[in-house]
Amino acid sequence: LDYNTASASVSLVVSKAQAQLTLENLQQSYTGNPAAVTAVTVPAGLAVSIAYNGSFSPPTSVGSYSVSATVNDANYAGSSSGILTIGTATPSVGISTTTPRMLVSNPVILVATVAASTATPTGQVRFMDGAALLAQVALTGGEAVFSTSALTVGVHSIQAIYEGDAYFGSISTSALAVTIVDFQLSSSGGSQTVLAGGTASYAVNINPTSGNTLPLPAKLVVTGLPPGEIATVRSEERRVGK
Repeated sequence: LDYNTASASVSLVVSKAQAQLTLENLQQSYTGNPAAVTAVTVPAGLAVSIAYNGSFSPPTSVGSYSVSATVNDANYAGSSSGILTIGTATPSVGISTTTPRMLVSNPVILVATVAASTATPTGQVRFMDGAALLAQVALTGGEAVFSTSALTVGVHSIQAIYEGDAYFGSISTSALAVTIVDFQLSSSGGSQTVLAGGTASYAVNINPTSGNTLPLPAKLVVTGLPPGEIATVRSEERRVGK
């Protein structure tokens, strides 16, 4: 028998194993910093390339971005996709006044502050008296200031509502109580007949509509005096309302 030696060559192709790839942190709030998603692989620790709307740089602005991720490994393959949403952040807000109790027809100054650690919020603030709009004021350096002399006598529930901007969402303050008071005058003595060179005295009481004192000093003006006569107003206790 004659046996001839024969040989052949073949190509052996070993395909990459399929890795599991999951994207996390697809819902984020605006911080001013790049908002990168997290790629988790099984097996763990595989290198992954992530693109956001075709760019490998994570976005910072509020909005929605298409995310595509691909495993970069010599032995494993895998891909995943999703939508990254960067929502508006929630700032801190407050309202204050140096005049929580004021005499009617005098100015009450209201200050609303809107702050965040990432940036200075912009936009508009609405000052509300209950359900009634007092004013809409633009923020300047995170503050909105409004002065009004139109508040009526009584207790007012004042609130500031920040309307939001491209990076920060709308938010309202808690209510601030502002009390507007008036006063009434009462006197005893009635009509008096005074001889030439004589005097007449009247006790005048100043009665606030609430509380025992007025927020501002009271100025009394006497009118109707005979020509050349003088009226003197004197306070014994130096305290308005007593």
